[in-house]
Amino acid sequence: MLRPSEPQIVAIGSSTGGPSALLNVLGRLHEDFPLPVVIAQHMAEGFVPGLASWLNAACKIGVVSAEDGGLLGPGVAYIAATGSNMEVDGTTVRFTEPLDTEVYVPSADVLFESVARSFHRNAVGVLLTGMGADGARGLKRLHDIGAPTICQDESTSTVWGMPKAAIDLGAARMVRPVNDIAGEIERLVIPA
Repeated sequence: MLRPSEPQIVAIGSSTGGPSALLNVLGRLHEDFPLPVVIAQHMAEGFVPGLASWLNAACKIGVVSAEDGGLLGPGVAYIAATGSNMEVDGTTVRFTEPLDTEVYVPSADVLFESVARSFHRNAVGVLLTGMGADGARGLKRLHDIGAPTICQDESTSTVWGMPKAAIDLGAARMVRPVNDIAGEIERLVIPA
């Protein structure tokens, strides 16, 4: 029997419909949220700084564009840059060049797999709305080592591709409407 995880980081993957889903999730986290949040959101070139600024203005936690070599801090969400994959090496952000075979960049799979390497089961993985299957394999890795994993449900997803792919792989411990995901994260992270 696995002992319960003690989350030290939250990792989120999202694509089509992701900005509004991210606003819903991040906007419901309390200002004293104690962990860093790392995000792989598929975005066109040049739009990540605007997304980070928009979310930062609307959320109680800080939201910033991640920087290569930057350190992760509590209560801040870091959005991966367009055109590179974001990985975590402990509490340090690393940007890596995508493989030619990777269709979606930044890759949620790459992010989740790096979180699994650094934090093992002491992480929370979240997969939100989006087309394709990016994130399913990485979320399955987190699931299989005992980390809590959450997928957005079909009824609240703009495109139910990424979450469905993860659910079909058996990667989701929980499937929730987007309005309930922040509450689940806080329940897992903040002791009662």
